[in-house]
Parts: sequence; C-alpha cells; structure tokens
Amino acid sequence: MPALQSAIDSALIAARAAAEKLATDIVIIDVSEQLVITDCFVLCSGANELQVRGIVNAIEEALHVAGEKRLRKEGASEATWI
Repeated sequence: MPALQSAIDSALIAARAAAEKLATDIVIIDVSEQLVITDCFVLCSGANELQVRGIVNAIEEALHVAGEKRLRKEGASEATWI
C-alpha cells in the first residue's frame, strides 16, 4: 500500500523546515511497502553538529505547529544522525 497522504504531507513539512535551515541532499523515501512502523523517511545532510541540531529543532517545531506529535527520536546526543 502506498504512503498515506497525511504521511506525505508531514514529510513535506519536515523537508521544507530542513531546507529553511539550509540542509542539503533532502530526500523523502516512501518505505510503506517495506515497513509497517512508518510510511516515509526524510533524509538530509548538515555541514556540522550545530547545523544538524538546528535542522532537527526546526523540523520538530514545524511538525508541532502542524499538530503532529513526535513519538521517538534517536541519535540526538551525537547530532551526527537523527
């Protein structure tokens, strides 16, 4: 089953927030056929730990404003991948 429109919308919100913080290589991957726990992954790159933290904060804020709730976050302490 393809990704739900609501998941795609949330992924686009996250991608736009990342772009506003100058993230690079932003990609949304539909994993709905491979995984049951999520429909989309949003991948992007930052130049350094400070920028990655800024990207994460911007994404979380944008999704919060859109009414989404974060269920889990991994890798935040290192800020090399989140």
